[in-house]
Amino acid sequence: MPRGIPFIATLLLATSLVGCWSPFHDLNSGQDLDPKGPAFARALYGGYVGLSESRSWSFDLDDGEHFNLKAKAAAGGERVTPDRPDSRGLGEVEAPLLAEAYRRLWKSYQRGARRLIPAQAAEAQVGYDCWLEAAEGGRREDARRCSLSFEIAMAEIQLAMLPASRVGRSADAGRPLSIEF
Repeated sequence: MPRGIPFIATLLLATSLVGCWSPFHDLNSGQDLDPKGPAFARALYGGYVGLSESRSWSFDLDDGEHFNLKAKAAAGGERVTPDRPDSRGLGEVEAPLLAEAYRRLWKSYQRGARRLIPAQAAEAQVGYDCWLEAAEGGRREDARRCSLSFEIAMAEIQLAMLPASRVGRSADAGRPLSIEF
């Protein structure tokens, strides 16, 4: 074996560990793009780039690549959907929680959230996908942080999509509307 090959192999390994570059994973093709398409897709792009970088720097290269490809698709204006709960290996506690979160997210989309409040809808989708991935990985603190991001975004969506007659005043009692989290 020529003398240069072990050096090159060592250099490739070191580069992949330090710079999150892998010859086997597409971790960077979605970065530094100029997102096209609707506001929702542009907002998704930023969220998925961040999620890809986070997973890549944690040496979870498969999920880093997965979220990088979602970022790349969003930047191209493609329709990027949340991952289905059954696409991940979830425990019996997490599975119903994430199935319900997925249902709520889709219901908000059916009501027009992606078009009406794209930034919050994108934040909810990225938070959901982050939660789903962290739950599968058994990273409880990450899952908690991601679920909180999802829930805050969903609360903002819910509030923004209330009929104008219900915002600020209760129709039946004449009192200010109280929303608790």
